[in-house]
Amino acid sequence: KNNVLYLATISSLLKFNSKGEKQEILFENEPIVVNDLEFFNGNLWCATQYKGLINIKNNTAKNIRGLQSDYIKRIERKNNQLFIQHKKGFQIYNTRSREWYALGLAEGIETTSIKDFSLGEQRIWFLIENELIALPYDEVKIQKPDIQIHIDSAIVGNSFKSLNSGVKLKSNENKVSFFLGFKGFLYKTESYFQYQLLGFDEFPKRTSV
Repeated sequence: KNNVLYLATISSLLKFNSKGEKQEILFENEPIVVNDLEFFNGNLWCATQYKGLINIKNNTAKNIRGLQSDYIKRIERKNNQLFIQHKKGFQIYNTRSREWYALGLAEGIETTSIKDFSLGEQRIWFLIENELIALPYDEVKIQKPDIQIHIDSAIVGNSFKSLNSGVKLKSNENKVSFFLGFKGFLYKTESYFQYQLLGFDEFPKRTSV
């Protein structure tokens, strides 16, 4: 694109200019292992093997949070949406609104069994085992779900603690378990929580529902 060649190898992402000069593109000072590439609107979208979805614009690489798995098998674009197949399922990313949607059992598709997919004019085609499934775009349920999450209670040591008025802990009360109340999930296998204890965790942690 624009006299620039982007090349993904088994160990790195390379950029060649019109003079044939080579530059390796890094993310967080490390090589990027890329399984698939999409380029549009001045953005290079990288489906990586360990870092999820990475967007590169003006030589700046940024990780796009929201995937259920950081191992992406391949991506394909239609208009402003990226259709992403990864190890734990199938998701759609709207590059304009920056919203995520997931396809799965609600659409009659066991996403972890998808072998390959292709975007047609009217339908998404999925190859699942020895079966070919066509899903019309107007049947893709991409409305945002009404998900409500709250911290229901906590256990400090072996005692329940009410969280209604806040909790003050002693210095030796450092074994804490939180219990979450939630609704709006159709299938637990397609959901996870991400949390971070400010002042303690440097990066967010992820756990299944």
